[in-house]
Amino acid sequence: MSSRLIIEGENNKIQRLIEKVRASKLFRFYHSSKFFINKHESRLEYYIDEQNQLKERDKRDITTVNLKTTNGKHITIDLLDTKVVDMASGTTLIIGKNFDIFAVPEEK
Repeated sequence: MSSRLIIEGENNKIQRLIEKVRASKLFRFYHSSKFFINKHESRLEYYIDEQNQLKERDKRDITTVNLKTTNGKHITIDLLDTKVVDMASGTTLIIGKNFDIFAVPEEK
């Protein structure tokens, strides 16, 4: 459900306030109206909703796996939806989805 935000006052003060609220990214502004009271004052009306960055059902656990190779190098891998299974004879199976936010798809 949306809320209506009404701000009335000196033009420069209410503009700074709105800029701060918008910068926080906590709210989604989807409709606005501006009414001039006089040349120095105005009234702003906004319809807003809370901005949920990730809904609860969309949140995923990220697991960092640290490996050490036989020649002493360290490898770190971030995995989504990780499952760790202890296999027989000291072997551990780690299953997950790897992602790279900087990956660029190859052009064909």
